[in-house]
Amino acid sequence: MKNRVSMKDIANELNITVDAVSKALRNSPRISEQLKKLVFDKAREIGYVKNNIALSLKSGKTNFVAVYLNSLLNPFFAVLSHKIIQTLKKYGYVGILSFCDSHLLEEDRLSNIFSNNCVGVITLVEPSEKSIEILKKNEIPIYVLGIKSDNSYVNYIVSDDYNGGRCVGNYFLKHNYKKALFFSDSLSGTSIERKQGFLDALAEFDSNSIFVLESSPTIDLSNELIDVVKKEGIDFIFSFSDYLALKVMHWIDKSDIPSRKDIKIIGYDNLCYWTDMYEHLSSVGYDMDEMCKVAIDCLDQNLKGKSKERLAETIDVKLFDDNEFNKSY
Repeated sequence: MKNRVSMKDIANELNITVDAVSKALRNSPRISEQLKKLVFDKAREIGYVKNNIALSLKSGKTNFVAVYLNSLLNPFFAVLSHKIIQTLKKYGYVGILSFCDSHLLEEDRLSNIFSNNCVGVITLVEPSEKSIEILKKNEIPIYVLGIKSDNSYVNYIVSDDYNGGRCVGNYFLKHNYKKALFFSDSLSGTSIERKQGFLDALAEFDSNSIFVLESSPTIDLSNELIDVVKKEGIDFIFSFSDYLALKVMHWIDKSDIPSRKDIKIIGYDNLCYWTDMYEHLSSVGYDMDEMCKVAIDCLDQNLKGKSKERLAETIDVKLFDDNEFNKSY
């Protein structure tokens, strides 16, 4: 088997010391930009691959960041996780994708952080208080995307969920729909905010024409939804997420409801903009790239000791109708 290319090989090729190669690869200010370029070019030429594990064993530090999600089916998690990992890479970190099969990031799911000696955590899953306590004790910063937290140790960045709900409610009123349904498969604070904004926008509308159907993700409400739509003559459905909205479309298509075209369905996250979807969908959207950049920039500043200020930020939202899905942010 061919030996792995080492820093010594680069040093021999360039007739410089291994220490100079090491400093160049670490982007040390003690090495000139010209020499750094020579080292990087030679490293690519002879196939050098940086061994993060070996470096971490030597220094006791890594550039690993644990990234938690709890669904492999929902395209929202796939899109945002991909963006997180790509943004981490730009800042010089490696995202370690970690799966959590629960609506809470419990302490038993933290082993991946410690086994990989991760320096930070970015999660799309709400952390439990015990998990937060453990991370705080070990001085590992945690950043939650999409979920607010009252815990002062937790950094978070969210879309303006309440205003997103209001946007959908205003759309309902503007287009003269008759009967509205808010549908959610989440009992989270995020869902509550979206629902409240929607209901507040419709506060002066006929309350007998506004319906709410919600539960946890483990409960199948497909039959209940179809029954409500048929019995009440629902012509407008605001779904907690795009993934749920696509499920609703599928359920209606399989039912004996004459035409889905007579029912306006609006989701949340505007996934049509961020990835190819098999069906366009009206949705509340926000800048996911900005969300990732703000969070990871704050994490980077934290890890480098430049700022310990807590991140608690809300990103603006806009309702995109299905013919606007490709507009840029």
